[in-house]
Amino acid sequence: MSFIQRNFFTRTLPFLIRGKLKRSSNIADLASLMAQNHPEEMWIRERMLKQRERHLQEAQEQEAALRRDELTETASFHGAFLNPFGSKLKRSSNIADLASPMAQNHPEEMGLDLDWPLYNINYLDPGELMEQRHVLRVKRPSRKKPEHRIPLLPGQKMTEYQVDEKEAIKHEVTRNEETKNEVTRNDEAEYEVTVFTGGQLWASTWNNVHLTLQGENGKSEPTVIRGWFLSPLYGQKYTMTVSCTKTLGKLLWVKLYKPSWLMLGDSWYPEKIEVKTPDDITYIFPIYHWIVNTSEHHFMEGSATIQPSSEKIITWELDARRVEYKWDVYEKGIPHCMKAPKHSSLLYALPHDARFSFTKFVELAKTKLRTSTDLNFAALTESTKDAVPHDARFSFTKFVELAKTKLRTPTDLSFAALTKSTKDALLHGARFSFTKFVELAKTKLRTPTDLKAALKWESLDDIRDRLRVKQSRVTEYVKQHWKEDAFFGYQYLNGTNPILIRRCRTLPDNFPVSEACLGVVVSLEEEMTKGNIFLCDYKNLDGVPTNTIDGKQQYMAAPLVLLWKNFKDELVPVAIQLRQEPAKHNPIFYPSDSEHDWLLAKIFVRSADFNEFQLNAHLLRTHLLAEVFTVAVMRNFNREHPMYKLLVPHTHFTLQINYLARQSLISKDGVFTKFAASGGEGVMKILKRSLKSVTYRSLCIPDDIKDRGLSDVPNYYYRDDGLKLWEIIYRFVEKILGCYYKDDRMVMQDTKLQDWIQDIFEHGFPDCKKSGIPQEFTTLDEVVKFVTMVIFTCSAQHSAVNTGQYDFCGWMPNAPVSLQQPPPTKKGTATEKMIVDTLPSVNTTAQGLATIYVLSKPSTEDVRLGEYPWDYFTEKFPCMAIKQFQVELKKQSIEIEERNLKLDLPYTYLDPEVVTNSVTI
Repeated sequence: MSFIQRNFFTRTLPFLIRGKLKRSSNIADLASLMAQNHPEEMWIRERMLKQRERHLQEAQEQEAALRRDELTETASFHGAFLNPFGSKLKRSSNIADLASPMAQNHPEEMGLDLDWPLYNINYLDPGELMEQRHVLRVKRPSRKKPEHRIPLLPGQKMTEYQVDEKEAIKHEVTRNEETKNEVTRNDEAEYEVTVFTGGQLWASTWNNVHLTLQGENGKSEPTVIRGWFLSPLYGQKYTMTVSCTKTLGKLLWVKLYKPSWLMLGDSWYPEKIEVKTPDDITYIFPIYHWIVNTSEHHFMEGSATIQPSSEKIITWELDARRVEYKWDVYEKGIPHCMKAPKHSSLLYALPHDARFSFTKFVELAKTKLRTSTDLNFAALTESTKDAVPHDARFSFTKFVELAKTKLRTPTDLSFAALTKSTKDALLHGARFSFTKFVELAKTKLRTPTDLKAALKWESLDDIRDRLRVKQSRVTEYVKQHWKEDAFFGYQYLNGTNPILIRRCRTLPDNFPVSEACLGVVVSLEEEMTKGNIFLCDYKNLDGVPTNTIDGKQQYMAAPLVLLWKNFKDELVPVAIQLRQEPAKHNPIFYPSDSEHDWLLAKIFVRSADFNEFQLNAHLLRTHLLAEVFTVAVMRNFNREHPMYKLLVPHTHFTLQINYLARQSLISKDGVFTKFAASGGEGVMKILKRSLKSVTYRSLCIPDDIKDRGLSDVPNYYYRDDGLKLWEIIYRFVEKILGCYYKDDRMVMQDTKLQDWIQDIFEHGFPDCKKSGIPQEFTTLDEVVKFVTMVIFTCSAQHSAVNTGQYDFCGWMPNAPVSLQQPPPTKKGTATEKMIVDTLPSVNTTAQGLATIYVLSKPSTEDVRLGEYPWDYFTEKFPCMAIKQFQVELKKQSIEIEERNLKLDLPYTYLDPEVVTNSVTI
């Protein structure tokens, strides 16, 4: 019960009853009126009726006492005078004789206990009279000193003795407080309830909320939380008291009901509810759920358990979620996704719990709007040294005005006036047809974006001068070293695609590299035997149809790259073949070829790597698989389940960002579809091929590093940091799950866990029977490893392939999104002009840079790995495990920082201070 409600019943209502309502005759009318207007508050009516009965009884007792005094006054054998306002009150020596005449004159008073003592009303307040039940008579020693009545203490007999006036009043006050406390203790139990509203904007509600506590011994009456207590925009904490007629025992769940009253559709996001019992025990009920409808919502006590306390409530919860989170097939042959209803706004298409917060949406929108300014795209429209002289050029304002100028539409041209015949007008036979006029009206000068498409790079120096995009330490380093072979090889270890390279023990049949590729001193065969030769194969790109951008055909290679770990422990390229099948028109390029031939070959490889890593390493292996894990969690685990509490923080915002990617990146009008070499049909073809190559071992970094033979490669910071993070996550998961699964038998008997892994296998890896993905769990070790893989994929792996996008791709020649010329068919023909003509246009460059800049921009609402702002776990042991997890991550972060101080190019993408908890961008 809230403070206002408690004050109403204890003070205001009695005053109204005694004064304006004249005792309690109108309370029933008041209760009935409230019941008609607020049927949801019927419990108030019951309490008010009880108040009415008590006050009516007290009023009858007081009235009977006055009547008894009147009888005493008229009785001849008393010979006394009774004045209600006087100071003298005598008791009849034979008051029992009054019973007979009272019964005749006042038959309704027959139930009155006439042995109750009388009060000296001159010294006692009528309100106090109503509360007293037992008093001691005090004989007055003289007429000058009035007599007093004091409370009878427990076990004390009624005697007459003299007391001081102050002492009598003191005893009365003490006894009143003890009586009230004893009634509260025996008849009512009060629970202190604190409701926490989410910290994001618009998380509050103006509607009333009805709260009910459910315990083992019963439930409380619904308590109304008035909307104005929850109405601030966000971050509200409201404490109230819920009174029960008896203790509820161990609390099981809370029930929330939010009727739409003041504002229809006013949603509310409560984070949690804390309840403090009369025994000083605190229960936490995690919620973290948007309440948007008028249904009843049940939230279990926060202790994690595999066996639910109420199967009925769990069934309700999962049935509701399976309606919201349905599987859908975006394209056959790729992982399934969540089915999202069609909606005019990207903001409201998904369920409330899956949407970006308002702040996240605003930040994303601002980043998009400011991209042109942040990346200094204005410089791209500037003329080059071979263009019109500076004094003869248009100003930038003139260019913008010219670009915005267009012929007026048919409405503006007023066709009615054009068709009027005047003596100066053209003859009908000489006029334009209506169709011609419409076509002419629709014609317009190209926009600034179209103007950029017409602009071309003049030279590599021209690109350096005009591509003055936002710089970082890494982008500046890339700009200075992108032509170097050592940096080319470095990116296969610590760049955006560190999962492609593998040790080569035998050359592929379709890659006939010359034995002399390493020079006359070093033997290729011997170096392969020593394990110093490595291979990167882009076979997934072979035969993929390429895009057409701005009316011009684009090109993409499917190269094979051979790398050598030299005597300096540098990984350098030694051979490049740009097509999969060896042929005369498909030469193998070597470092000994001309500078331009070798540079052009590396540019084709870097462009192929951009398309490969974006679709395979990034989109498929992190985003799409993370969505599969997320939907499976939502459909199969209730909030009590330890797997839900462990995994749901790693699903934060994943469904929303993937939905936006399908709408804005790979859709028919998406940016990647329109401006990448593999855009359009090629995207799905690459995704399908890549999924067939995904194995369970390739998703687990310890197995993947071992299978690719890279355990001892120097300067492989992705491997070093990734393995340490895997071990830290594995130990954390092992502690958490070991707390709830005591043996393998509990794993096999957990139907929700088995349904979850079956869902992942069916919807995440369709037609991939040989992927090694488990279809069931038989041991706890299997569960720990798989859950570790899920958390690592959603956090560390995504950070490794996403966070560095702008760092390595911000300098366009190092990672072209597309190429305008086909791969060379012979050596000795490449020139700088040929290289520049091969690179993407200014417009394509701007679109590609803008996209990767947005995808690399961190958000203020990002949650770092190890941070748990949501109190899903409430027990002591898992909370201690989380703190230990955070300590280990902090130690790892310090070690990475110390190592990076010694590096020319720091590797930060697997620093726990950088890694986000989930796929959010």
